[in-house]
Amino acid sequence: MQKTITRVRIAHINDTHSYFEPTTIQLDLNLDNQVHKPYISVGGFARIKSRADQLKQQALENDRNFMFLHAGDCFQGTLYFSLFKGRATQIY
Repeated sequence: MQKTITRVRIAHINDTHSYFEPTTIQLDLNLDNQVHKPYISVGGFARIKSRADQLKQQALENDRNFMFLHAGDCFQGTLYFSLFKGRATQIY
């Protein structure tokens, strides 16, 4: 029996809480006893999709399969969930 090696690149996210659009948050960073409070842009399903597509393309170029996993907590958290009762997340 011949054995076959399968190479898979796995991308994983979780806890997106219906944040379909990017949002800006402020971090509290303590570096060398100095507090820094930068604002950063996070989230957004379009950003997630773009990055997943990039990772998939890289995997294919390296003869690997690709698997994208969302581990959960993708519903309640924004007005999208409140208005559409999870339907918007389900469609995505």
